[in-house]
Amino acid sequence: MTFDVNDGKRPSHFELARRATGETTGEVPDEFRSALESAKARVRPFDWEVLSKHAARIDEEPVAARSRPRPWLWALFPTLVAAMAILVLVPTQQSGTRTKGGAFLIPSVSYHVMRGEEVFAQDALPSLREGDRVLFTVDPAGHEAMVLLSVDGTGHWTTYYPSTGSTPARVAPRPQELPESIQLDAAPGPEVFVAFFGVTTVEEAMKMAEAAYRNGGVPGLQDLARERDDIEVSVIRKE
Repeated sequence: MTFDVNDGKRPSHFELARRATGETTGEVPDEFRSALESAKARVRPFDWEVLSKHAARIDEEPVAARSRPRPWLWALFPTLVAAMAILVLVPTQQSGTRTKGGAFLIPSVSYHVMRGEEVFAQDALPSLREGDRVLFTVDPAGHEAMVLLSVDGTGHWTTYYPSTGSTPARVAPRPQELPESIQLDAAPGPEVFVAFFGVTTVEEAMKMAEAAYRNGGVPGLQDLARERDDIEVSVIRKE
């Protein structure tokens, strides 16, 4: 694709690319569409195995040798440029990552269940029962600590994470499985787990959770999670 000097009276190539990809509306000249399709067609698939071998070879070479020109890099240059141009021009969407305002990641909580020697994914069983063990996986989305509480069908609250103390438990700022499983007892359900990622004490989390549950039950806890991006609620049905 060639680029000429814009006198300021015509849409820029960037604006035309946004129109061509549907990000904005407006007329797109046929010659620009043809040039864009031609650029896409020239992009060859990357051979990551070859690139990895070259990268490994570079790491093993002395520093002085790395300064020599590398013909294979120059050969790849047009392809890399075309690929980057398409990545910039074509808007993408990420699935499975929730954001608020398109900027801040939101923590998430999932779990799987161990029943005897069998392991079940979340929602694979219609309900859980006494003796089932629940293993939680959390994505703190950058948060460094969390509190995990639960309330059963009798209204009894339990603090699971941290197991002791009033300081929220430390977690790595990445997806991870909590180190201990939770074994369900004979208390009636539902069993509702509430994870807090933005509190400074366990007492702060408990105060919010108890107030929401007292005023609205399980829906009250779910409303609390909808109001705040740093709270996640998991409702587990029990037999």
